[in-house]
Amino acid sequence: MNTGKLTRFGVVYALVVAIIWVFDYLYMPWLGIKFQYLTIIPLFFSLLLVCWVGLNIYDYFGEDVFFIGKIKPWLDEKSSWRVIERIKQMIRGSPKATFIAVSTFWSPLHGYLFFRTEDDNLAMVLRKIVEGSIYCAIFWGIAISLLVIIWKCIKNIFT
Repeated sequence: MNTGKLTRFGVVYALVVAIIWVFDYLYMPWLGIKFQYLTIIPLFFSLLLVCWVGLNIYDYFGEDVFFIGKIKPWLDEKSSWRVIERIKQMIRGSPKATFIAVSTFWSPLHGYLFFRTEDDNLAMVLRKIVEGSIYCAIFWGIAISLLVIIWKCIKNIFT
């Protein structure tokens, strides 16, 4: 086993995990608190920036720290819940739906990398990351808005 390659993978993986952790557990909640119902707008631009940085890290180091190979088994895995299985069947049947699901539940960068081809130019890369960021920001922006509504309702009940 090549320890240099393993160390390099470990360092890049630690960097990516740190970025994801800060974004998901510190920055996104702060956006929800700060912008509340308008979280979608700064979230979209933040996703663009984070995905662009992540893509450059991915390309520079050449390490699959995003585990793109795990997406297909995740999609193909059968669900014991009938509703989830129907949704997964619809997603499996359409490349567009697959891109939206991967962009939303993994990240816009994962959505792009899952469908990446060798002849993608800069405009295509940016378009796919922007498109994936739109889907992700809308979904999570709505989720954050719902959490804000629930929080305000609970707060009003007890004050």
